[in-house]
Amino acid sequence: MTPKVLLVDDVVMFLDLQRMFLKLSSVHVLTAKDGVEALEIAKKELPALIFMDLHMPNMNGVECCAR
Repeated sequence: MTPKVLLVDDVVMFLDLQRMFLKLSSVHVLTAKDGVEALEIAKKELPALIFMDLHMPNMNGVECCAR
């Protein structure tokens, strides 16, 4: 089973850079644009790792991690 990594950032450029960095690795990359979307994806997909920005709209990274 391929491990999943969830990248969370409201800046698309950062998501693209992180996705490109992980392209050569053996992980399945998931992305979210804020904490609300990240929680939904994390509950459904159960990623092995979540790499999250702290400063985002709707729900920031600290609040998302606390939930």
